[in-house]
Amino acid sequence: MRRITEADIANPEFIRDLKNYTAALAETQGLTCYNWLDWLTDEYRDLQEPIVDGSGRLVFLNMEVFELPETDTVPSISYWFRDFCTRVPPHVRPHVRVEVRDRVIVLATILMARDPTGTRHFGQCPDREFRRHSYSPISAQHASRSSSEAAP
Repeated sequence: MRRITEADIANPEFIRDLKNYTAALAETQGLTCYNWLDWLTDEYRDLQEPIVDGSGRLVFLNMEVFELPETDTVPSISYWFRDFCTRVPPHVRPHVRVEVRDRVIVLATILMARDPTGTRHFGQCPDREFRRHSYSPISAQHASRSSSEAAP
């Protein structure tokens, strides 16, 4: 799986697709802003496919981009997941703030490596009707993995 780049997240349609996918994923997986980071970390740990850069070199994702010191002025990372993992209305043009680009790159890379079939259209499909019906965050591969893991 290729690591997501700054160019990918500069595309508003990519971000729209990513945010809508994370919202659907939260619904299907029962994720809340409080357990997103643990779930994402587990998914990264369990990836079968290596993450590579544009030259094909193996890269490791820096999960520390999600670590925030909790103080009175800096809220928990839970608030970031709460705000980011929401659907984007069609009339809104989403963007990524400079200070969170690395988080979005790591999040998108893990999700796309986890479910390449369900995320293959990110930023590419101009047909909003298709996009509206295509957010199925669990591919057949993951559904079969989950059911086989659940079996005794």
